[in-house]
Amino acid sequence: GPWPTFRGADRTAVAPDTGLLQEWPESGPKLLWKSKGAGRGYSSLAVANGRIFTIGDGPSTQKDKDEYLLAFDQKGGKPVWATKLGPAWNEGPDDWQSSRATPTVDGARIYAVRPHGELVACNSANGKEAWRKNLKRDFGGKKGDGWGYSESPLIDGDRLICTPGNEKA
Repeated sequence: GPWPTFRGADRTAVAPDTGLLQEWPESGPKLLWKSKGAGRGYSSLAVANGRIFTIGDGPSTQKDKDEYLLAFDQKGGKPVWATKLGPAWNEGPDDWQSSRATPTVDGARIYAVRPHGELVACNSANGKEAWRKNLKRDFGGKKGDGWGYSESPLIDGDRLICTPGNEKA
């Protein structure tokens, strides 16, 4: 089934699929395909609309080390599009650096929160950026740690919920 955001549709990390094997064959499951080149980062996957989405720094399809929102074909793993979100997060110790949030898909839109505090909305079919908000500048957001912003937006009906990080927003 669809897995449109961090930990799945209900954010429980429980897949609704049925009819699954009770145990693996001795030789393991058959590998259908694998894909490489999503870049550096801690983002997990969102799956919706026949695509697999993630965020990574310096994906192999690009010539720079910036942060990208990426789409891969769900059936074969081939890259479909890559949208540059901006500079990579390279602050703090090495293991603190890079992309960290999982994108959230809501039909024709996909949303990503950047470590630098930007919320970006793109078209999920072609990756074209629709709009961008700066959680610090636009909402007075403050981050109380050195990790940078690292959340996956929550969609609740016609509302997008995220945490700019202040008492009023």
